[in-house]
Amino acid sequence: MKQNYSRWRRTLGFPFVLLLALLLWLEEWLWEPLGELMRLLGSLPVIRQLEALLRRAPPWLALACYAVPVLTLLPFKIVGIWLLSKGHFVMGTGVFLGAKVVGTAICARIFALTRDTLMRLAWFAQLWQWFVNLRTAVYNRVKSHPAWILAHQWAAQIREQLRKLRR
Repeated sequence: MKQNYSRWRRTLGFPFVLLLALLLWLEEWLWEPLGELMRLLGSLPVIRQLEALLRRAPPWLALACYAVPVLTLLPFKIVGIWLLSKGHFVMGTGVFLGAKVVGTAICARIFALTRDTLMRLAWFAQLWQWFVNLRTAVYNRVKSHPAWILAHQWAAQIREQLRKLRR
């Protein structure tokens, strides 16, 4: 029984880690550009005033500010999943990813404004450190997998061939 569990864990473990790495990478890839876009929007007077209030907010209020975009965009994500379940792949994916991108942009900006304040909450600082460690472990596991290494080698060979063609 233990041997079967171990085999299943090895078989299913990497695809799960790969999916988790893909989600983390997507979130991280979107985080900075969307945060920058939101910073530019922050130059608008009304947004600037809201951001100033947010910067001065106590830790619990700063944390509660994350509920606004999450709860506001949750119905859109649910509709996206519902559309997917009804066979509307393109529309469902578009609605879901659109809500995800907007939510990531807003959360990235809120985090940029409130990071120092939130880190004063000991449990939040510990949770953040746990997340950073998890992200690092997932990336390290994926990057050490033979399939990743092979894909990296292929990509390097393709880039080299393209460089040669350009010359």
